[in-house]
Amino acid sequence: MTRFESTNSVSQSRAGLISRVTFALLIFSIQAMTVSRGVLANEFTEVRELTQKKKWSEAAIVLKKMVAENPQSVELLVELSKVLIVSDRREEAVSRLVEAAGKFPKHRAALNRRAKVAASMFLNINLAEQFRLGVHHLTAGEYSAAKSKFEHVYKEDPKNGEILLRLGQNAVMDLDYDTAAEYLERADVALPKDPVISLWLGRALHQKGVVDKALVELKSAYDQKPSDEQVVCWYADALVSAGQAAKAQDVLLQDTRQHTEHLQSILNLVKLRMSQSAKPSTEGLWNSRRDLQVILSRAASGAERVTIARDSLDWDLPTIRIQDVVKDAKTLLEKLSSRLENKEKESGT
Repeated sequence: MTRFESTNSVSQSRAGLISRVTFALLIFSIQAMTVSRGVLANEFTEVRELTQKKKWSEAAIVLKKMVAENPQSVELLVELSKVLIVSDRREEAVSRLVEAAGKFPKHRAALNRRAKVAASMFLNINLAEQFRLGVHHLTAGEYSAAKSKFEHVYKEDPKNGEILLRLGQNAVMDLDYDTAAEYLERADVALPKDPVISLWLGRALHQKGVVDKALVELKSAYDQKPSDEQVVCWYADALVSAGQAAKAQDVLLQDTRQHTEHLQSILNLVKLRMSQSAKPSTEGLWNSRRDLQVILSRAASGAERVTIARDSLDWDLPTIRIQDVVKDAKTLLEKLSSRLENKEKESGT
């Protein structure tokens, strides 16, 4: 082998390693691992030291031992899969992710999607980097820039469900619902029954005015993720559009009772109740005023951190912004207070 061939081989190997590292970090959203109870601190420290030194195979050995000792830890299985990907053992990583999906129903959809992405995506470092930049632009609200990055990856892999999902999400956020529905319908074919795809497809169809089909998708997302505040709110919105306001109210009421930290659900419930009554009673106005004050109080106390928290194993796109909830609640509270004052004047009190 010539010196040039040797140098070229080393460069290719190094590029491959960088690609796998980037790929693994993207697959798992660069999340820090939360150590479950029973995991020995020294073993965890050993894994971190090995990965920092890029001793991936040795880290995998330690993690396999930890997984065997802590079989109920989804975090450890995910961490092991990440290390296996970097070690160029992608098939084994996919197998571990599928295994985790079977063992942990709560994370099944997210883990299955990761397994499918791991099996087919980011074959080179450029695609991985373009996808990472696209996600960054999307979460920053830079939709034109995100679209450009995602379309670059899409040209290389037009049937990949993860890319189609991101293009669809970006189009929804950019209010281009026709384009969003097209991408998301194709994503649904690539990754069927995925609750995140069902959620965003349902939203796109609802905004297009295709309410019946939207309800099917949103109901599917709701059945799989009934505790997700965004799912609840978008499903309730579609129910109202379908003339099922009473059912929408039940959905929101159940969510607010089970999750008192879901401030957007509380706000939407107040709005729905007020919209269903042309002349709400004084008692109804006072109840709505109380609920709005609860929103502001909980937001001020830090409940918003719970409200916007998402599943750390899911690449969902948070759309509920606590500052918007607070702003809407304050505006509505001012209107309610004014109406209550007028009612008191009318009654002579």
